[in-house]
Amino acid sequence: MVNQRDSVIGPYADWALAALKALRHNGIRRVPPSRVEIEAIRAQQPIICRFYFLDGKAKAIGVEPSWTGADVIKAVADKVGLKSTNGWAIFESTPTSEHFIRNHEYIGDILSEWEVEKRTSMETTAYKTLARKGATAAIGAGDAKFVFRRRLFL
Repeated sequence: MVNQRDSVIGPYADWALAALKALRHNGIRRVPPSRVEIEAIRAQQPIICRFYFLDGKAKAIGVEPSWTGADVIKAVADKVGLKSTNGWAIFESTPTSEHFIRNHEYIGDILSEWEVEKRTSMETTAYKTLARKGATAAIGAGDAKFVFRRRLFL
């Protein structure tokens, strides 16, 4: 833990240290961070992303820029009450393709690619929530989506 005497720099330093530890463990990023990631880091808030299910429903979940596919699978599973993540996966779905997100891939890299490709999914849009607290706007409602579903092995 970084010296907390500086109330402004201390939280950023703690976040940077945690991100560096994750980077050391998971490997380097493929692309530079997106504008959304930089804004999230400045605000010291997670990136709120929509994750869709095969029944058409979606859950908004806060994602840290240093999270990988495995981290997101665990977060989605926790949010919906899954006891085991065995066989579950996150997919990136676009109008032209579907891509299995591997456990070691950074979600931030995918978001950066969406930004470069000018996908409408990078626009923050409002959503309704039944919860009294939490975010009411998220990214991921446009032409590219994160889909949480079982991965079939053939």
